Amino acid sequence: MTLSPPSTAPLIGRHGIHPSFFSSTFQSNGQDMMTAVFDNNKIYRCHQCLRLCSSPAELKRHTKSHHQTNERLRFCCSHCNKRFAQSSHLQQHLRVHTGVRPFKCRFCSKSFAQSTHLQQHIKMHTGDKPFRCNFCEKHFSQLSHLQKHTRVHTGEKPYKCIYCFKSFSQSSNLQKHLRVHTGIKPYKCTYCSKSFTQSPNLQKHIRIHTGERPYTCHLCSKSFSQSSSLQQHLKLHD
Repeated sequence: MTLSPPSTAPLIGRHGIHPSFFSSTFQSNGQDMMTAVFDNNKIYRCHQCLRLCSSPAELKRHTKSHHQTNERLRFCCSHCNKRFAQSSHLQQHLRVHTGVRPFKCRFCSKSFAQSTHLQQHIKMHTGDKPFRCNFCEKHFSQLSHLQKHTRVHTGEKPYKCIYCFKSFSQSSNLQKHLRVHTGIKPYKCTYCSKSFTQSPNLQKHIRIHTGERPYTCHLCSKSFSQSSSLQQHLKLHD
């Protein structure tokens, strides 16, 4: 392999190549083409969306699709340049920037930017769970929750790590795993300079500073900051 992505760099495309690996090498139709060598093959990057193509011809076809797409998506967001085919879709999107939430829950004080989000929320109050699991009879208020649950039965793991052969049933679990490879530690301690890859690890660490001991032995008065320490202590009572 000619190159490998830096450990903390975001990746693009199916090849997982960071933009910094590309260099401008020539022009086609007055536009710079950006290239990189990966596995001894030259890869071409689209300027507009960073998609990777295997040849100048493929890149040219792809660039043409941008022009056709822009003609179809006539309504452009003035905040982020995202485009939409219908004015109503643009109006919905603008609420992301303006923070307007016109759809209010009649049961509580929450409000939402989208009507569909309100409908999903209302099911929490009404207890409506129309989506039933075919394997175990469990019911869910949202289809996405049913789909996640179904993977427990099917064993499907559609989220695959680009660095190793591991795969996961949930997207959130893949994101946690990727930090093992990238070294990213987004959870920072407010008491010292330490940072962690996962929120539970940060919570455990913070107890060193606060002295909190939430795990109490039911046989004596001792308490502990970690669940594992309590389990070890309980063995003394056996």
